[in-house]
Amino acid sequence: MTGGWGIYPPSKRQKFIQKWLERFMDKRLKLQKKERQTGKPITPRYA
Repeated sequence: MTGGWGIYPPSKRQKFIQKWLERFMDKRLKLQKKERQTGKPITPRYA
């Protein structure tokens, strides 16, 4: 993982990770909402 990251400045890398994390958490939240509506747990593929 460190090999490809060398070309990016730390700030850009941080921004990218932040964006990815936000997207990931958003997916998790949507899944949890769905779980509450249906009443049965949904197991995400990426878990």
